[in-house]
Amino acid sequence: MGFFDKFKKGVSAAQPDAGQAKNAGQAKNAGQAKNAGQAKNAEQDNRERLLTGLLSEYAGKKDYESFEAALKCLLAGSVWVPASPQMSEETRKRFLNAQNGDPITMNQIQDMRPDILGKQDGSLLFPVFSQQSQAPEEYRQRFLWVRLTFLDCAQIALALPGVQAVVVNAFTQNVVLSEKTLRNLVQTMVKQ
Repeated sequence: MGFFDKFKKGVSAAQPDAGQAKNAGQAKNAGQAKNAGQAKNAEQDNRERLLTGLLSEYAGKKDYESFEAALKCLLAGSVWVPASPQMSEETRKRFLNAQNGDPITMNQIQDMRPDILGKQDGSLLFPVFSQQSQAPEEYRQRFLWVRLTFLDCAQIALALPGVQAVVVNAFTQNVVLSEKTLRNLVQTMVKQ
């Protein structure tokens, strides 16, 4: 129906039809969702900055109070994990059977392999970051970044063969949580 057809049927230009009302409602909802998403991102950014600050404070002081504050913040929030995409057998089959131009989707977590850092003494560390900016640019560019809860990271680290600890912010004022500490945290948090 064209603009002038509305006048022929007796609908005034000031009265939107059902389609216009629906579109206006969708636009309003999209605007609200965008604002909610921006607010959520701002809140996450604030949490990341708070965690980074608390970890820096602990790295400087090395006292119980600052450790406790950093640990509580760590357990209440999420961290960034550098990971590389890996093809599962299922994805590999889809890839081999695909025709030129066919999209191939990967399962998010199952098809990701977290980075593992090796120390000079041969020990292996599972790196996590309070903010992506805590890693050097060239390191950041080598990986996809996945946000996970710290509890999930602790459980993953404990399940990985040879990993002795989680290192938070490995390239700056880092905090290392040993395998024993991780086991205690997981047992405590799972019981709650």
